[in-house]
Amino acid sequence: MRAAYIAEMHEWPSTLLWRKLSGIGHILAGVFIALAGILRALSMMPDR
Repeated sequence: MRAAYIAEMHEWPSTLLWRKLSGIGHILAGVFIALAGILRALSMMPDR
């Protein structure tokens, strides 16, 4: 499986692939941080 992964990495333009992966990672991280912040703010609010 590792050999196929390395071969696939060599087929694709590595810079473009890593740029896409880092962009997706940053977007997902931002979404998770926003959700965590919202949940924390809601949990800190007193129950009505």
